[in-house]
Amino acid sequence: MPGELQAGRMPAEMRRTIEALRAKFVDDVEARILHIEAALADLRAGKDPKAAAETISAAAHRIAGLAPSLGFDRVGQAAAEAERWWDLALSAHCAPMAIDRALASIETLLDRLETTLDQ
Repeated sequence: MPGELQAGRMPAEMRRTIEALRAKFVDDVEARILHIEAALADLRAGKDPKAAAETISAAAHRIAGLAPSLGFDRVGQAAAEAERWWDLALSAHCAPMAIDRALASIETLLDRLETTLDQ
């Protein structure tokens, strides 16, 4: 990609640091999934939809910022889309139609996160 250091031209120390960060990201995927799923469970149980939407949006935001910088572009794209939909749901005061669309986007993100566990 433009602007990125190619692995062959990257200093060894930087390459090791990035690989360590990638490994940490993968190690943390299960906790990220569980965090999002807990918020989804609260939402489905009828608990405060605004709090659940804020939790999910914030989690997606963090993933959208971190994943692409570590080479998990598809995860980052799904996270950015999920964040947009959850932010729209929040701006629509968590209306059922907005929540339904946001739910579809978070399922895509969860699926992509799960694929990183297989890498």
